Amino acid sequence: MQQRASFSCVDCGNPLSRTARECGNPQCKSTDPFGKERALKRRQFIGGTILVLAALAFTAALHFQIVTPQDIHDFLVGLFNMTKPQR
Repeated sequence: MQQRASFSCVDCGNPLSRTARECGNPQCKSTDPFGKERALKRRQFIGGTILVLAALAFTAALHFQIVTPQDIHDFLVGLFNMTKPQR
């Protein structure tokens, strides 16, 4: 009895071994048969998009004076509990 492969190529559905680096199907020959590289690129794209949107939102908040430099200063002082040293 032949054991059935538990992994398959995401492009063509060809059964793969756990350690396959490319698909063995002559018509496919995918170099990313499990889709890991595509998933990594997608996560990096989404992370970068979120970072850019956050920077734009922060810039807009500064421009429209929703957040002022004094607010940022007060937040950082409270966050790190910074006080001026007494002489």
